[in-house]
Amino acid sequence: MNNAIAKKLGRSFLAPHIANLEPPDPVYETSNDPNNSNKRRKKRGLPPGLTKAEERVLMKVRKRSRCLDRGFSLCGFRFGWTAIIGFIPVLGDIISAALSYYLVIRQTRKCDLPDSLVQRMLFNQAVATSVGLIPFIGDLIMAAWKVNSRNAALFEDFLILRAQRTNPPTIPPNVVPNSETTRLINNNNKTPTVVLINGESGSAASGSAQQEAEGCSTAVDTPKVASTESPKQQKKKWFGRN
Repeated sequence: MNNAIAKKLGRSFLAPHIANLEPPDPVYETSNDPNNSNKRRKKRGLPPGLTKAEERVLMKVRKRSRCLDRGFSLCGFRFGWTAIIGFIPVLGDIISAALSYYLVIRQTRKCDLPDSLVQRMLFNQAVATSVGLIPFIGDLIMAAWKVNSRNAALFEDFLILRAQRTNPPTIPPNVVPNSETTRLINNNNKTPTVVLINGESGSAASGSAQQEAEGCSTAVDTPKVASTESPKQQKKKWFGRN
């Protein structure tokens, strides 16, 4: 009973402030249940377009960063081994920084990251270690800031961006058969054929049309010119007389 009350109070007072500092969970994601107002938690899938080696490294980084930052829960607040070890003055912060580097940052460098990205991760780690040196308050801030989850999210975002640049979205499969596509390609440089009403097509149709046009031109009667000869002279011509 007391644990439930403490958990509810912790979520009510701490959650709004911690949400502004915390990065997303590297392993799980929450979604609203359509049947009720509750939230469901499910495992995050791998982004598309990654190589097998990148997928293996990303899964390791996700699990390790979650263990270091979110392995335990108290009053609705999640923290990990780095926060527990960080309560040891000075030495605990050094050990936490070493764990974060060897388990997370060093693992990400296997994916051929640019120097600027690695430097950003090291900068995040340096900030977390420096803040952690402040007694008690610094450790709480570092536990809420979750540097390992932050670096894991930065690493994942870079892998997604690189996959989109190297593997652009492919055109969906065509419903046209390959044979039809090949035929269209082969006919691309040829004269387009037009099917006429009588079923003829292409140059044959044009030839028949030309012949019909010529026939029509010859079938047209030339206009008759009125003769100036007399009927008697015309009668002599009919009988072959001069």
